[in-house]
Amino acid sequence: MTTPEVRAEFLAGVERATAYWAAYYRREHAAAPQALAQAHGHALRALAWHVTCVDSVDIAVELVAAMQDTLMYQGQWCEWEALLRQLLAKADVAANQEYQVMLRGAISSICYRTGRIEESTTLATQLYHEATSSGQPLRQAGAALGLAEAYLSAGAADRALVYAEEVTTLGAAHNQPRFEADGLIDAARALIDLGDLAEAERRLLRAVEITASADLTPFLAKARLFLGHVARHRQHWQAALAHYETALALVTGYGDKVGRATIQSAQALALAAVGRREEAISLLEDAVRVLRHHGNVPAEQVALQRLAELRSPRASTQDSGDVEKEHTPCIQPPPSPDARSCTPQPLAR
Repeated sequence: MTTPEVRAEFLAGVERATAYWAAYYRREHAAAPQALAQAHGHALRALAWHVTCVDSVDIAVELVAAMQDTLMYQGQWCEWEALLRQLLAKADVAANQEYQVMLRGAISSICYRTGRIEESTTLATQLYHEATSSGQPLRQAGAALGLAEAYLSAGAADRALVYAEEVTTLGAAHNQPRFEADGLIDAARALIDLGDLAEAERRLLRAVEITASADLTPFLAKARLFLGHVARHRQHWQAALAHYETALALVTGYGDKVGRATIQSAQALALAAVGRREEAISLLEDAVRVLRHHGNVPAEQVALQRLAELRSPRASTQDSGDVEKEHTPCIQPPPSPDARSCTPQPLAR
């Protein structure tokens, strides 16, 4: 075979592999987490080859859409972000608004989860203004949700509440239970930070109703997690533990390793408060390991602070009930690079 023929055959093989993994993730999205984890390495390699060698982008974007939620649960955020940025820089993507919105939204989500709040807020603000000016309410809801999450991570609960309530309103108006529930949960998170536990609880219970009836398990887990926070701030320790245990069972069922570590970090406080200090320390040690591996810097820092307090000579079994920033399970296989070592490239505009 001539060199051009070999190249053509190789590129055709790359496209077939990318198409195969896109179909696999669409078909197997409800498969056991272990099965999906085993596929990640192969799928990421296929995507990397496609982004590097193939000019067409449709199949690559299709694979990104199919893998996005699973990769956010399973980690490898540094590698995933690098591929998203490479794909975003391609001319065919730059000319396609739908592709642009999806990829920029995914990158914004990674940014706030890895502690790059300013970058996340800037990107989400751009997406929000584009959606509102073009009259696209569901894109507006997605961008507003990104802003709510970023402001929650930055400790700006009042600003987060405004965007979270907008998400809830848009979700209800357009029969989108995922947006309605996520907006309620983020509004409750802001209300917890603002000290309004009763209203936070009311919204979380409504989110539980929506997510349970719509079979939105990741969001049901989030609602249970924050109901645990409400109970913890009231020093209702057994109620808090019951909510955390429910949330843990849910995230374990769909393979959210980062979410599990985040819940363990909060659960440890309630355990320490009822005298189970060594168990709490063990949970925090495990949470720190997982969060560090996957690059969730803000949640890792919270877990490390809690661990240091429990290990200190002054540690007691009383939880202060302080309102702390909490980090949601994000709506994680082979070792991935530490996300803090990534040097992101500028976004294509």
